[in-house]
Amino acid sequence: MTSSRFLLPITLCGSSGQQSSSTPSSVDIIETSCSRANPTCVVSWSLDSRNGEVSYKDNDRGQDVAGVALGCADGTVYIFHAASRPEKHRSQEPNESQFGSAKVSLSLRPSSPTRRSKLAQSKSRSTSPSSVTSGLAPFSVSSRSRIVSGLSLEQAEAPKNYVDFEEEPEKLKDMLKGKGPKEKSTAPEGPPSQSPSRLLRSPWHVSSTLSSSLSTSRSMSRAPSPTLSTADATPPPASSVMSLKLHICPQRFGEGHAVSSVEIIHDSQELLCLQESGYLSVHSLQDGSCTGTLQIEDEHSLAPPDGIKPHDMSYHVWSWKRMQVITHGEKTLVLVCANDPTTAAAAPSVPGDYHSSQDDVSEVTRLAIFELRRLHEHERFNTPVLEKVGEWCVDGPLCGHRLCETGSEDDLALLHITPSRHLVMRSLRLSSPAPNSLHASLAENESSTNNSLTSLPLPNPFKALKIRSSEHVAAAEPEKRPGKIVLGEELDLGEISFGEGDAGVIAGVRVCYPRAVIWSDSTVIALDLDLTARTMSPVGSSISIPRIEDVGVSGLDSFVAVCDDRAEVYTIRTVDPNNDEVTGEERSAGSSAIHAYQLSRTMTLPDHSANHIIFPDGILLATRDETGRRMLQLTEPPETSRVAANSKGRVKDARSTILWKAKRQPKDNELSLTALLPLELNLIITGYSDGYIKRSSLASLAADWTGSSAKRSDAPLNAAVMSLFAVHNRRTSSRILVGGGDDGSVACWDFSSLALTARWTLFITPLRKVIEAPDSGCLKDCILCIAHDGTVAVIAIDGCQFLYLIPGSIAPLEHMYFDSQNILLVYAHGWARLWDLRTQEFRRSVAWDKAADIVAQDKEWMEMPLNSGDEKLKEGTFAGALSVNSFSPDAASTLLVDLEILLGQLVLLSQASGEKQRQSSVLLTQSRTILSTFLTFGLSPDIDAICQEGLGVQPCGPLVGLMSRGTFITVDIRNPRSYWTVSSDVSAARALAIIALLRSLALFEDLTDNANTVIAFYASSLGALVGPAYQVPSPVFLANAWFNASSELRAAIHLLFDAGLACLSDEETNRIIDTWQPSLPYLQPEERRLSHTAAMALFLCGYIAVSKYSLLSATTLSDISKSIAFYLHDETSNHRALAIDLCSRGFTVWQQYVDAMEMLRALFVLATTSRKESISTQNAGLLARSAVLRIASSNSPLFMTTLAFDILHPKDVEHRKSVMQLVAFFIRKQPLVLYPNLPRLVEAVVKSLDPNSTANREAVLDTATEILGHVVKTFPTVDFHMATQRLAVGTSEGAVIMYDLKTATRLYVLEGHKKRLVACSFSPDGRRLVTVSLEESTVLVWKVGSSFSSFFNPGAPPRQGHSGSEPFKRLSFNVGDEAKMTIAGTLEFIRFEWPADRSVKLKIRDSTLTFST
Repeated sequence: MTSSRFLLPITLCGSSGQQSSSTPSSVDIIETSCSRANPTCVVSWSLDSRNGEVSYKDNDRGQDVAGVALGCADGTVYIFHAASRPEKHRSQEPNESQFGSAKVSLSLRPSSPTRRSKLAQSKSRSTSPSSVTSGLAPFSVSSRSRIVSGLSLEQAEAPKNYVDFEEEPEKLKDMLKGKGPKEKSTAPEGPPSQSPSRLLRSPWHVSSTLSSSLSTSRSMSRAPSPTLSTADATPPPASSVMSLKLHICPQRFGEGHAVSSVEIIHDSQELLCLQESGYLSVHSLQDGSCTGTLQIEDEHSLAPPDGIKPHDMSYHVWSWKRMQVITHGEKTLVLVCANDPTTAAAAPSVPGDYHSSQDDVSEVTRLAIFELRRLHEHERFNTPVLEKVGEWCVDGPLCGHRLCETGSEDDLALLHITPSRHLVMRSLRLSSPAPNSLHASLAENESSTNNSLTSLPLPNPFKALKIRSSEHVAAAEPEKRPGKIVLGEELDLGEISFGEGDAGVIAGVRVCYPRAVIWSDSTVIALDLDLTARTMSPVGSSISIPRIEDVGVSGLDSFVAVCDDRAEVYTIRTVDPNNDEVTGEERSAGSSAIHAYQLSRTMTLPDHSANHIIFPDGILLATRDETGRRMLQLTEPPETSRVAANSKGRVKDARSTILWKAKRQPKDNELSLTALLPLELNLIITGYSDGYIKRSSLASLAADWTGSSAKRSDAPLNAAVMSLFAVHNRRTSSRILVGGGDDGSVACWDFSSLALTARWTLFITPLRKVIEAPDSGCLKDCILCIAHDGTVAVIAIDGCQFLYLIPGSIAPLEHMYFDSQNILLVYAHGWARLWDLRTQEFRRSVAWDKAADIVAQDKEWMEMPLNSGDEKLKEGTFAGALSVNSFSPDAASTLLVDLEILLGQLVLLSQASGEKQRQSSVLLTQSRTILSTFLTFGLSPDIDAICQEGLGVQPCGPLVGLMSRGTFITVDIRNPRSYWTVSSDVSAARALAIIALLRSLALFEDLTDNANTVIAFYASSLGALVGPAYQVPSPVFLANAWFNASSELRAAIHLLFDAGLACLSDEETNRIIDTWQPSLPYLQPEERRLSHTAAMALFLCGYIAVSKYSLLSATTLSDISKSIAFYLHDETSNHRALAIDLCSRGFTVWQQYVDAMEMLRALFVLATTSRKESISTQNAGLLARSAVLRIASSNSPLFMTTLAFDILHPKDVEHRKSVMQLVAFFIRKQPLVLYPNLPRLVEAVVKSLDPNSTANREAVLDTATEILGHVVKTFPTVDFHMATQRLAVGTSEGAVIMYDLKTATRLYVLEGHKKRLVACSFSPDGRRLVTVSLEESTVLVWKVGSSFSSFFNPGAPPRQGHSGSEPFKRLSFNVGDEAKMTIAGTLEFIRFEWPADRSVKLKIRDSTLTFST
């Protein structure tokens, strides 16, 4: 997917539980999604009342909750904002300690019928069409069955074979032959209101089985045919303290991408999100936009710090579970940890580990540390937000790593718990980068940075599979560059002991130096750390607390333990043997004292999915009420309840505050739009939760997303349709629809009739991808259906016949390679398997390097990448679905439209004939529908009337979200004006889409006036109508969008940018200049001049200077001018289009600060280059020609001087040729620009034909001849006589210059007219020349033939038959007002015609005058 795509996300509001109004509210679809989601972690931030401003901070300081972020198992995040500013009830002393923010409590109970339970599968198997009425059981298919009928009634049972690559090949074959597939089971499911099962272990340590159970919980059961009643017996909740504002769907979400941790970045307005799949992203808390994203494992590998032994990280499936953010000085570090739940491979022996070699190392933890940069506005589009500074592997549990402050200004402490339960510590320091390393890093990032907001950077999961010889594998491995982390000597602080008989797994550690709290699932112990003495000592005895989920430290003397049903707050007291409090003086006097834990308060907690400890003793819970509605609840002790006096939160026993509650609980039988397959805007296949599919169009879905009037399939699946694909039958040249259900079923439909032709329940996870097999070999005319767990089903297209299954693996399937007899399947953990198509079994399993050799040795291998299924929109298409297999209703019902492709099609349609436009009215209809989703109806009745009556755009129901770096954000919009109050970026994106679409509609003659009226309204009048909350479109957003935009979109950007610029005050303008001027290319070091930041600075400062140059200093204007000149002359620059456009718009400004002639010469070269230099979708030559035309019109003297000089004194022949080509272009396009200086131009062209310079003459002869031919045809003041090779050129002063082209010399000048000459012409024999001046109303006849006297006086004009310089004849006439004809008129309406050698006709418009010469 290219970085230039500007995607429009349109949500079709696919939930039947919405309001009864015709236009659904976005809050309903978001709430439905949130209610169905399975929370995994939650974090809050607080309201800082200082100066009455909101400061987004991690809510660990006892301040009122201003917002909540809820991470979910489907990989998405929900953002809640305070509905109104709460008042503080009591003062809080801030605690400066760093604490963990989130806690996950995973349920073994799915919230809908599980797919992985064998019992559940047998109850939910899809049936054939005939079984819909007969009720017969579905058919069964063995793992190696032959071809069977697609409508067989036997039950299908998918083999659940998971191959352990450590086994011998014989064992592997035995397993594949059916000897005992592994069975997976999950706990039975209950209704949402029932108590979920709790894990009696660390929330940070989740096994693979548990992860599978978690993903299973999102299954959707089959719903019956829709009943579109929106009545709900549940009473609405009281007004919540908070409101659901945003739903963030990161670049990757869905199956396998669960959110494992969310953190608020201190002193910022951003959220850090970690997903189990290793995606780490940063999002704005204001609008959810993504400011940075990366895949941890795809980032460049770093060598481990000194003292850490290297570990091969390739052969693992890492699950990233933990994240910690810590600010140290001016730097913010992010620690992320992962383990491999699929293997118990031995880890490296790290020097200093305190376990014997015989110890069974059960877990390896991978650590990665990132530096989180706090970017200024001018850096955020180019500089990476996150930079990896260290990574390594260690033995020990995932939860046993923690960064903490030690009081040192330079170092942090990294705590690590070994497998033998020793607590060890290393000092950690971030070293300074090597010289130029930062610039090198930024330059590397610049080459791959996606600057578009709709950019989607795709990882290369198969990058380790290089085609290289196995003998040189070691040498081919790239050398890992060192990180910036410096670790100190490892200090063993001692063994952690919870007391006798304790064998619990350590679940976590919190540190408030010098005190640490460590806990297992049932025991907590506090320790005092003494790093100087390298020791630790227990603070009293351990304390038993059953079923611990999380522990938070609220200072040196207290901590909170959160369990599944309660929270206990403990105080650490210093007492004497009589349990009396010991004062500080008594301790100083040597009085014996011990530490004791005192339970100060207990709070009962409801069943919950995730919790967050808000210090000192509040617990934020993601839970459900008794009716099953999702809610956020803040639980506190009665005496510390901090509910705002003016809030309307529901308080139970003065302890629990409902911060937010969903309006309703979605019903199991509600109809939802669960899958989209947009083939065209007027051909969209939709899948629903009731198992049916329908054929519709965007316009129809916008009016009714249920598709009640659309064509429907004849029979449903017994599951929700979660994915749809279209495949081609090459034999019949027809198409087939293939879909997957949420129960692992696969179905085929006839494309034309939507008749269900076959269905099977083949998988235990949903269908992920369908690919067409190569058109040769054993799989010809077959498709491969791939499930999320990597299981592959082979299906013959003819007759839709199921053939066999290829079992999955414990690791995700990344790539597939085909040859005529084999399939090579490559997995994420570094192994590959070879499947024999003839025997239908695995032949061998090999490592990536060996697989690379197999592919390299045979050229027949064909790659079928699977990651293309993750692309949100295929290249070259302008409509696609946001996601496949999304259990979130808003994401599943979201359509993506490529705005630039749509604009291009509208432009082509506008240029077509009227008949073709009528035939293509479908495109206009769908474009009107898209425009209607963006327009804000209700702001102005007059504009609404123009839109509806003049443009044919009617209000409709779909909602528009935001795309940002591949992230999709749904925004809670309660009224139409709210769209313009979210953020300046959201306003800019929306306004840009509106104006671009309206400009395209304005190309149609009957829509032009109305479209231009609406454009003016949205470009300049929104602020006054929206109100003070209006967010002005961000000029920085527009500048960034410009670089990857098409010409149509760039024109809209300029219009919106100029309109916004006109509204800026002088102070605001100067603020932008002050921010961006230091980043101008001319002021940057050489390696940074071509960076995106430098180009952005030139865009903003340059266009401001064009319209408001009087506000800028001479120094600033000089820096801008020199930056433009640098980009123009640098052949390697990707930003020449920007420099060309700035030259076109502001040349009169720049020419005062740079060599204007050199700038023009650069434009001349670009305007005539034969090489197609594409800048985004722009041709530099086309842009340069337009710029030269504009400059020539506004600054003709300089233009003509440069042009003539370069013709006469070129730097080389090619340059002269290119300039003469430019002259020819001007003669055709803008002759009036050349007219005042035409004699000067012609003389330069004539002199270029100097016969004394043979090589130059031959090089330019054809071009010069072509130019002179265009001149003679275009300008009546110039004429040429072929036989004599004479060229006559009339001037505005009335003279005629005669040239001899054989010698390239000027012969003489004829001066007879006193006013402007408008035409001249040679007689057919070349002996007469007639000239005319309309202002004098006179025709002059000149003798110009050779005579005897010319031999004695060369260069003198011929004798005219009398003395002096008078013409041979002077003939007067009268044409009335035609004497005042304009120059443009003379070029078109004045012509001489010669009936005979001595008779001439002068044609002036419709009049003809005849003269004798």
